Amino acid sequence: MVTWAALQAAMAGVYLLERPRLMIRVSGVVHGFVFLAHALVTALVAVDQRPRMPCGMCGCCY
Repeated sequence: MVTWAALQAAMAGVYLLERPRLMIRVSGVVHGFVFLAHALVTALVAVDQRPRMPCGMCGCCY
């Protein structure tokens, strides 16, 4: 949520306040890295723990 909020704030800063696009590039790279890291960890845990199929696909169990 934090990286998404930073990305949205950067986009608002660029388009509403006419700030440099570097803000979007930096927050976008950080957001993308965190997303890919989350996907990788979810896949590794799903392989290691071997949960039921729907649970392993979404990365959350309840």
